Amino acid sequence: TKHRSVEDPEMGRVIDCYERALVFLHKMPRIWMDYCQFVVDLNYVTKARHTLDRALRSLPITQHGRIWPIYLEFIKKHNIKEQALRVYRRYLQLAPDDAEILIDFLISVDHLDEAAVLLTKCLNDD
Repeated sequence: TKHRSVEDPEMGRVIDCYERALVFLHKMPRIWMDYCQFVVDLNYVTKARHTLDRALRSLPITQHGRIWPIYLEFIKKHNIKEQALRVYRRYLQLAPDDAEILIDFLISVDHLDEAAVLLTKCLNDD
């Protein structure tokens, strides 16, 4: 997939195959993980984001830990600041102990006020 184009008909057939599998197996994290990684590797940004969001909606919260590493890697790879901010905030709802990830991101995009507030909150919680 690394050297294939999004417009390649073979890639469309693979995506269709995953979609058909998810009709009946939408609660299976392994299929979601493979599918999400596939669309992320294609650099199909919108499709990847939608697929990752669908995976999080479809899977029980206990399985979200399998999808989030793929999602966070995807967000780091693409420079979409507002989308990344929303994704990191969502991630913190699941893993509040990982607030440093959001703080580092906020500093990197010059949202220093929000980073300071979050850092203060982290320090007060400890």
